[in-house]
Amino acid sequence: MKRGTQTTSNRVNRLHLSILLIVLLIPILVLSGCSNKKVTAVEDLFHDLTETYPGLAGMNAPDLSKQLKDVDPEKGSSENVTLNVTLPALNAVIDNAPEVDDANLAADADQGQDPIAALKRFYAAYEEASYVFYAAIGEKSGQTEDATIDIVVQRSDDGYTAEITDETGVGNFAAEREAPVIEAVNAAFLDSPYTKLFLARTISENVIQEALETDEHFADLCVLQSSEIKDGEMHFTVGFPNPETYLAAEADKVLADAKTTKDKVFGTVDAKTVVTKMDESNAAGKAAIETERSLEVADISFDLAGFASVDDPAGESLMTLDIMSLLALDSDAEAGDKLATVLDQVTIKVIDVSGLEGATIPDYDALRTQQAERILPQYTKLVQVKKVKTPKTKIISGKSSGQPITIKSKKGVGNSVVIFTKKGAKKPRLKVFVRNGKSITVRLPSGKYKMVQGFGSTWYGKTYMFGPSGRYEQSSKNITIKGGYRYTLTLYKISGGNLPTNSIPYSDL
Repeated sequence: MKRGTQTTSNRVNRLHLSILLIVLLIPILVLSGCSNKKVTAVEDLFHDLTETYPGLAGMNAPDLSKQLKDVDPEKGSSENVTLNVTLPALNAVIDNAPEVDDANLAADADQGQDPIAALKRFYAAYEEASYVFYAAIGEKSGQTEDATIDIVVQRSDDGYTAEITDETGVGNFAAEREAPVIEAVNAAFLDSPYTKLFLARTISENVIQEALETDEHFADLCVLQSSEIKDGEMHFTVGFPNPETYLAAEADKVLADAKTTKDKVFGTVDAKTVVTKMDESNAAGKAAIETERSLEVADISFDLAGFASVDDPAGESLMTLDIMSLLALDSDAEAGDKLATVLDQVTIKVIDVSGLEGATIPDYDALRTQQAERILPQYTKLVQVKKVKTPKTKIISGKSSGQPITIKSKKGVGNSVVIFTKKGAKKPRLKVFVRNGKSITVRLPSGKYKMVQGFGSTWYGKTYMFGPSGRYEQSSKNITIKGGYRYTLTLYKISGGNLPTNSIPYSDL
């Protein structure tokens, strides 16, 4: 019995101890939850700040929980606190910044847009990627700078929030840090292969235009290669794409389109017809430039002078080019567009165009005609609609049955075709050819019909009728054919009849 009683007493003591421990732990858990919410609120603030101010990228508050330990505002109140923070050291950010992947960014930037738009996209992507790299490099380098930031922690029924107390001061501080980074980004952007190629192309067009005294085919000009900048000088080679590759691509695109399109050529098809279509398929030729570049024209040297404004001592340069003027950009560009400001630094001095001496531009017109003649037989077979002998007055398609309708053509009306399509039907019920001044009686079953009249001088058969050169009119309302009646339809060369019509394009037939 004693042993049993003692056992029961021990169990009661342990139970009291467990209850006491649980009661003691509750305030600790509550305090821990409050601390986590304060830390989260400040971390959210830091995230917003680094999103808003790139100069604060990589900002971190060491031992944030300890720094916030004594911050405990009551509900509905707030408390100011000065936090110690670290940021990547500027020398680490700038000196250790890696090169941006120019090839990928250039591909992202150039999505079929005009060159200026592509360059703007490229700069934006370059700037964004650079900041990401700079922040990462700063964090990994281990070199940091100490600073402080004043914030206010607020507490409400919903939890904690944090805000900065001096937004202007923080913005100015971030701008000071951002300035040398922006300078490094701009320098790297101007020295990137994509930017140099763009500038080279823009400049070369102006140089060649003046040197060759012609503006022909500058859209076809390509920059074949460019050198690295050395002692403020860059060399690049310009040329025109291989005509056979370029123009054959245009011609082949015309032929491929002819196999899939419903477009037809009525009458004569010659090399000029194909050349016109090739001009419309110019994009195919542009694509060919990317795969075959040849016909080197010249090696031209430019003194880039560190991409800064240069003096032009007499006799040292052939011409000085202001890139802003060439690109028609305004240094006071719209808000957020920094490209114009960057390019405003660029003035380029041309020092040697001797490579242009004796340079010739390919005879594109003659070469394009040759390619047109190459595909002419196949193209003609695919698209040509030949005129045929004008038929006699007769039904050219459909079946005549039902109520009689006499169609009379007054002299001077010219040859005509009359088409009857029953309401709701997709295909014509009857198609009748009526020569000038002739008449014919046909039959239609009772019902409502849409009527189309066509007039013309050249006949291309029952499918194409008078072609696009003809004139076509459609009845503005359906005509009704009833059993037991005879009908007469007279075609006049005047307006004001009792069956109103509207002109319709050939493509609607």
